[in-house]
Amino acid sequence: RILKSEGSSSDWGKNVSDFKERVFEIIEELTNDIDCCSEEISKQAIEHIHANEIILTIGRSKTVERFLKNAAKTRKFEVIVAEAAPSFSGHQMASNLAKSKISSTVITDSAIFAMMAR
Repeated sequence: RILKSEGSSSDWGKNVSDFKERVFEIIEELTNDIDCCSEEISKQAIEHIHANEIILTIGRSKTVERFLKNAAKTRKFEVIVAEAAPSFSGHQMASNLAKSKISSTVITDSAIFAMMAR
């Protein structure tokens, strides 16, 4: 049974037999939207990254990695990756970017402020 906040009367007496199916459909739809998000974001890389830019990022993000790899198809740029201690996921990010021929440098987290001036 479901309670709606619309109107002044409640519908506690109304039986919603397909509620579980509807919830699963909505969850599946949201999951598909999330899966497609990364692809849609990476398609915009060309608009945001220009030639010879220096990009600063921290740690590893699959979405950011995909975004940068997509931009590298037509642009030449450098990526500075903060290591993201204590997990040090930035090392994996820099390694993955280097495998895709993207110039990348790993820095300590404490060096981020110094790199911002560049």
